[in-house]
Amino acid sequence: MALRFARLLGLGALAPFVLLASGFVACGTSGISTSEIPEQKIVIRYFTNEEARRRAEMLAEVNETARAPQKQGVASVDSVRSYVEKLLGTGGVGDEGMERRFPGRVAVLNPHTLDVETIESARRGSVPRDLSADGRRLLFTQTVGRFRQIFEYDFERADVRTITRAPGVHPDACYGSEGRIALVKATVRDERAVATIELTGPGGVGREVISDGPGDYSIACAPDGSAIAWVSQRRRSDHIMVRSPMVGGENRSLGPGRFPAFSPDSQWIVYSQKVGDHWTLYRVRPDGSGRKRVGGAGLDEIHGEFSPDGRLIIYVGDDGFNQNLYLLRFDGTGDRVLLGEGGAQHPIW
Repeated sequence: MALRFARLLGLGALAPFVLLASGFVACGTSGISTSEIPEQKIVIRYFTNEEARRRAEMLAEVNETARAPQKQGVASVDSVRSYVEKLLGTGGVGDEGMERRFPGRVAVLNPHTLDVETIESARRGSVPRDLSADGRRLLFTQTVGRFRQIFEYDFERADVRTITRAPGVHPDACYGSEGRIALVKATVRDERAVATIELTGPGGVGREVISDGPGDYSIACAPDGSAIAWVSQRRRSDHIMVRSPMVGGENRSLGPGRFPAFSPDSQWIVYSQKVGDHWTLYRVRPDGSGRKRVGGAGLDEIHGEFSPDGRLIIYVGDDGFNQNLYLLRFDGTGDRVLLGEGGAQHPIW
């Protein structure tokens, strides 16, 4: 993890966006200085200022429509597809039109200068999922037909290779040990969404189903290959599941939560848990000990991720209309805005 982006090459294949630095200026009470922020670059799903503004306007319209009385009816194939998209992130936010009109781009963010460079080899609307330990390769998902599949971008060669194909939706993946890849596979059976976690063999060959489903998604792999975490939807609530060791281990629940991510030393997991009306950041060890609330900014704190040195947590702050990047320390102090212009999702550091 500490080597992430240390050898990031192939920037000639990236098209630059220069971002205003006003959002990067720390407020007097933030406590986190620029010198505390590692220089390694961050992969994000990026929206320009105009895209972020228009997405917010569209969300406001969607929310207003949702308040109107809705007709009752029988579930159709389209409604099932919408359910799969909502549960597994294969479609847009709010409705499919959001994704189609304002899809965003996979991009590389410099956390000190706030320069943003898009990866042109990834289609518009692609979502970054995981970086290899040496920072040379990026797993991301992009839409093929109507559903997402997994691809890998090589920064040195500036090329893309296909990891998964239909049948099945594959909206998420992470790097395991010995060249393994853990991934989500979703299908629709009898108008019901079924999603499980699969793990390839060494070198990415073969697959083994390692979860029971039917609503498993949002996976994270420990950098040392010792464990894997994901979210399992149970009785209309989401629980963090952990399998340790990754190969041959037992699955166990860490309790309610979403968006798990491991620390660089694989000793901690940061995740989001519902507190009142908001999703708030927590940390916990893979064995379930040491649970502590570290967030509490008064907005939804999602997509948490550790910095390469393990000292900071980067996350997406969502006020219901806009999504931007924030930083806080591992102990929960020093909350500050990192990226206040445009919009960002799914940071990978």
